[in-house]
Amino acid sequence: MSLSDVAIRRPVFTSMMALGIIVLGIMGLNRLGTDLYPDVTFPVVMVTTVYKGAGPGEIETQVTKPLEDSIAGISGIDKMHSWSRENASTIAVQFKLTESLDRAVQEVRDKVAQASRCSRRTPICPRSAEWTSAPRRSSPTR
Repeated sequence: MSLSDVAIRRPVFTSMMALGIIVLGIMGLNRLGTDLYPDVTFPVVMVTTVYKGAGPGEIETQVTKPLEDSIAGISGIDKMHSWSRENASTIAVQFKLTESLDRAVQEVRDKVAQASRCSRRTPICPRSAEWTSAPRRSSPTR
């Protein structure tokens, strides 16, 4: 006698077995210790630069673009977004989950310090800009 013969000849038995499996599955799901939304935080580093008296266009060409070019050379960057507005520039650098936040912060600080030094190659570097160090921050994904 095969399983299909039992299912056809005894429909009440088959229905009760299916219902029992469903009830046990629901009980097991409630007791299961998994987290449907685990706490995943992406390493994000924010860089803010204040350049008083400058418009958004000047901020973008003299501050944001050189900083972006400098920071873009860091390995492990997942995304980079920047905002240039009157008197200020903000750059958000998101690293891959495998990257260490402490290492990422240090590398961004080094690149910001390197970009803030005016050299003969970058004569457009504004000397009156307040170059800030990069604070570290983790961004939750919930």
